Amino acid sequence: MGESFAKHLSRTDRVCAEADSVPELASLVSRLVNAGGHTPYRFHVYVLRDTVVNAFAVPGGFLFLNAGLIDAARTPEELAGVLAHEIQHVTLRHSTRAILRELPLRVALASVSGAGGIESGASTMVSIGALSYRRADEAEADREGMRLLHAANVDASGMISFMRTLEEKH
Repeated sequence: MGESFAKHLSRTDRVCAEADSVPELASLVSRLVNAGGHTPYRFHVYVLRDTVVNAFAVPGGFLFLNAGLIDAARTPEELAGVLAHEIQHVTLRHSTRAILRELPLRVALASVSGAGGIESGASTMVSIGALSYRRADEAEADREGMRLLHAANVDASGMISFMRTLEEKH
């Protein structure tokens, strides 16, 4: 599902870069992933043309960073904090669980509206980036993200300072 979503976005003009094309970003992602130990995922990071300060993860190891988030990060450690958090959403399967939580509602809405097949699949693809995690999922991604930063020898205070920046803006 994550791969399909990434392919769908890649066909639009929303993707302005993939991590592999930005050596500093690719290096940071690699450092974090390697510090996390064995994972069944190969992570793919995309930068989206969007000024909103946001990032999200979808199943299968696909991470999306809005350009606005990269601009808002004042240090590499702040960006690493966001990446560690999103990596943990994937590793802990929060996105998959969120989709499964929403599935009964989507099926019910599709049956009532008569939508099905392609329309239903397109609706899922459009909204996958808008998945909301439970507070417990966010807290777990923060906690495990901090552990990941420590394992990668990255100053975890960057994650905290970026959270403060987000709090001030929102």
